[in-house]
Amino acid sequence: HRISVAHELQNAMLTTLPEIDGLPMAARYEPADARENVGGDWFDAAPLLDPVHPDVQVLAVSVGDIVGHTLHAATIMGQVRSMLRQSAWDHPAGPPSLILGAFETASLGLGLTAAGTTVLAHLCRTRGGRWTMTWTNAGHPPPFLLQPAGTTEMLAEHDALFGFAFSTVPPVLSHR
Repeated sequence: HRISVAHELQNAMLTTLPEIDGLPMAARYEPADARENVGGDWFDAAPLLDPVHPDVQVLAVSVGDIVGHTLHAATIMGQVRSMLRQSAWDHPAGPPSLILGAFETASLGLGLTAAGTTVLAHLCRTRGGRWTMTWTNAGHPPPFLLQPAGTTEMLAEHDALFGFAFSTVPPVLSHR
């Protein structure tokens, strides 16, 4: 019964990806713990409203992992994902590093014992239809960018994991 409740909890915390014209998205969740099938991994994509630039469509995208492969890690993940989404909503025009910094400040101030890795990106489409991406990486394995021509590029830059005393506000990284 405990394992079925854990599965239900994990599934309830997974994001339904939004439908964005011209931006196909797919995600698959595979927990690392084969016994309980829960963990601290997440993915998220949320459209944002930018009052400063209403003609720009902004999508906040994140993927990350809380330290641990337990039900506790899954519950912390739910809080982290929600807090990152709220930070993104509050700073739709700000760089992802600002969002991550706001999350870290709130997490520390609230005493949340969240530690892990994340990649957080803003995908922005202008009125002309061109997409740009600004991103930050707090210790997560590097993502790959699929170019329109079909080539890939590894986005290898990263900073320290979040939730540790040596963490700092991550750098702003851009790709156009």
